[in-house]
Amino acid sequence: MFTVKPGDKALNGWTDQPGIWARPPRVVASVGRKRISRAVKAGRMAAPTTEFTRRDGTEVTVPKVVNNDVPRLLFLSAPRAKMKPVATKSWQRAMQEAAETMPDRLARELTDRLEHMARKGR
Repeated sequence: MFTVKPGDKALNGWTDQPGIWARPPRVVASVGRKRISRAVKAGRMAAPTTEFTRRDGTEVTVPKVVNNDVPRLLFLSAPRAKMKPVATKSWQRAMQEAAETMPDRLARELTDRLEHMARKGR
């Protein structure tokens, strides 16, 4: 997901709605693009690929991936909103319960990290 702020030109003019957007679904180009799919099936072209180099120096070739649709608006930004605090009590209760279990969760996480580092030999 990504955020669009008022006045952003990042979306090439297809929207001017500030808010939080979900990235579009992505598919392999030889499946998602009809023209390319037909050309690949007919043998007129090979399936498009992309190459990149990993950190360890190995070169990898993978199928090209393209957007299948347009981004979807998840939350619209509003300049001003007035809402009744109906969830305040349940939120405070949940935060209290989380605070009570925090030391145990942190101890478990620290133990897991130390065991992982020991297995790796660090």
